[in-house]
Amino acid sequence: MEEKRNESVEIIINRDLAKDQLKKLYDDSFKSYDLDIFSKKDEDEQTRVVNGRVVRITDKDVIIEVGLKSEGVIPLSDFSEPEKVKVGDIVPVFLEAFENEDGFADISLKKAQFINLWPKINESYEKGTNITGIIKKQVKGGMIVDLMGVDAFLPGSQIDLQPVDDMNSLIGLKTEFRVIKLNYKRRNIVVSRRLILESEKESKKFEFLNNLKVGDIVEGIVKNITDFGAFIEIEKGVDGLLYITDMSWGRLVHPSELLSLNEKVKVVITAINKEKGRINLGMKQLTPYPWENIEEKYPVGSRVKGKVVSIEDYGSFVEIEKGVEGLIHISEMSWTQHVKKPQEIMQVGDTVEAIVLSIDKKNERISLGLKQLSDNPYDSIKVGQKVKGKITKIQKFGAFVEISPGIEGLLHISNISWDNKISKIEDLYKVGDEIECVVVNIDNSKQRISLGIKQLQKDPIENYSEGDIVKGKISEIKDKSIYINLDDGVKGLIPQRLIAKQSENLTNDYVKDSEIELKVVDIDLEKRRIIFTDKVE
Repeated sequence: MEEKRNESVEIIINRDLAKDQLKKLYDDSFKSYDLDIFSKKDEDEQTRVVNGRVVRITDKDVIIEVGLKSEGVIPLSDFSEPEKVKVGDIVPVFLEAFENEDGFADISLKKAQFINLWPKINESYEKGTNITGIIKKQVKGGMIVDLMGVDAFLPGSQIDLQPVDDMNSLIGLKTEFRVIKLNYKRRNIVVSRRLILESEKESKKFEFLNNLKVGDIVEGIVKNITDFGAFIEIEKGVDGLLYITDMSWGRLVHPSELLSLNEKVKVVITAINKEKGRINLGMKQLTPYPWENIEEKYPVGSRVKGKVVSIEDYGSFVEIEKGVEGLIHISEMSWTQHVKKPQEIMQVGDTVEAIVLSIDKKNERISLGLKQLSDNPYDSIKVGQKVKGKITKIQKFGAFVEISPGIEGLLHISNISWDNKISKIEDLYKVGDEIECVVVNIDNSKQRISLGIKQLQKDPIENYSEGDIVKGKISEIKDKSIYINLDDGVKGLIPQRLIAKQSENLTNDYVKDSEIELKVVDIDLEKRRIIFTDKVE
């Protein structure tokens, strides 16, 4: 009985001793810490980073001893590589408080890592250097990147050079990043991967451009097609512009007629601007210049066949081979038709034959003729030829007469009669009248024919010769000259120097409408006038 009582007393004494020891340990645990650390400013937070030791690991947490009466708890998920954490590891933690409401030391691994890494991250930001990280997970608007234990935000627009369709495929990727935004108080770090990729792209582009030469033949992929050309990727991240005018020697309305997106093509370097990083490409330059030896291929006078590719008011363009077009001017389409629009003869897409009229190699121009495929009907018409035709139109100055299908001649009012002065042609003819004429002149260059009726008969003036004695009637006395009319309509005059009776007033000696004997002195066939004298011996 006595022994039991003594044991109880010993237990009570030991219990009291344990309490005293625990209290002493609790008090001693604070001696290693500055109790004012929780009142320090943000810039002194480094003083609240302490080293802890891993004492136990559960399925979800890591128990860390930091020298306080209570241990701290860190979620296992806070560690970058949780599978490598083991008992005995020394881990820096941030001391939020000596004790939380659950009785544990209030510590944070994330804050400690942020504070410890801040100088390095800030230096990287200020110097613009790269920093290594691992993409952890996708969040709204982007992804979270682990920078040596510190979380940073990677916006979706900063992930790659092009929008990323499947962000989850990048989880676990270890790569370089560039810090583009920092906020210490908010523990906010924003990084970019795109800046590095752009820098690498420019660097590779610069190196590629340095090795590239005009005339180099390269292969590329069609990345974009516009109205004015196509962009060809000739190296990863290096695009060149292929203008529509450099795609084909022939006519193209739009680049899509020749190229398709993602098509692999062969091109030649035509120009390089290293300062602006621009490259011009050519495709047609890989084929022979079609205008070389053009005169030998299509000599003037040769017959060619081609496709009508364009029509303008003044004529039609015909492609006789890729890159070689000729113009059929509207005036070269028909000998006889008065063509007002080329569409009256041909349409775009028609295949036509033509004759080469001229070649201007320097300006890449060929003149073609359609009407030259047949004989010129004007060549069969000769001056002096008698023709019959129908009056198609009457003007003040004369009448147009169709003497052959599509061929008209002009009967001028002055060519109707030798002797009668006609004031109105309508007094003699009307549209539709059939008349006989003679061809008096042909202008082949302008395809104009002059006709005459009076020329069907001999000109009466041709019946006279110098020295002939004739009788005529005085028609007028004027300007010291006497004007004469002969019976056959031929006109003439007696100039003052050839008048027999010289006086101040000729009317005293000569009477109008009186008949007078005359002698032919000179004959002007062009003016159809005879010079007379009344000095008849």
